[in-house]
Amino acid sequence: MRYQGGEVELRFFLECTLRGFAVSVPLQDTEAYDLILDISGRLRRVQIKSTSSPVKSSSHVRYKIHADHGNDKNNRQYSPRDVDILAAYLIPLDLWYIIPVTEIQGPSLALYPHDHLRGHYGRFANNWDIL
Repeated sequence: MRYQGGEVELRFFLECTLRGFAVSVPLQDTEAYDLILDISGRLRRVQIKSTSSPVKSSSHVRYKIHADHGNDKNNRQYSPRDVDILAAYLIPLDLWYIIPVTEIQGPSLALYPHDHLRGHYGRFANNWDIL
């Protein structure tokens, strides 16, 4: 199934609502985050990214998520000034990675959903407790 950005944001909104989180969406699209979660009075700014295309090699399958924003000439990596959480969705696997922005290493993420021991981000696969 192919999703557009807005559809993935709605899926995340629904997931969070079903988990009992209050969700707010900014009226303007001028911030680095897509939505705000209110979890027991603690606010979390969340940027949502997704991909549907794996990168395959002879030994593993990985998915690449861009963890930067801006225009093509001035992209910069997300920082704690911008967002608190990056929610990365692997569309074909219906799998969320909930990653604190302080854990992001570089302008793109390599996610290995079939081998969570590979790479830095395996412990964040479907880890909703991070929120």
